[in-house]
Amino acid sequence: MIDNRIAENARAIIFEKGLKQRSVAEKMGISEQQLSAMLNRRKVIKDTDVMAFANALSVTPNELFGISSKQEA
Repeated sequence: MIDNRIAENARAIIFEKGLKQRSVAEKMGISEQQLSAMLNRRKVIKDTDVMAFANALSVTPNELFGISSKQEA
């Protein structure tokens, strides 16, 4: 399922970049609880959430879907 892939990739990016969920949530304009619910698949990730994730994590939406820039070319 796409939600699972986005949640897993977002969680991995947050970990790799050493970010705190609180700061990511703030950048997304949501509460830390809402972010946690998305990352733990208790809340559906909508298309607008994908863009908010991408902006907050400084990645492309494709990276959240698991598509690397090498695959895009």
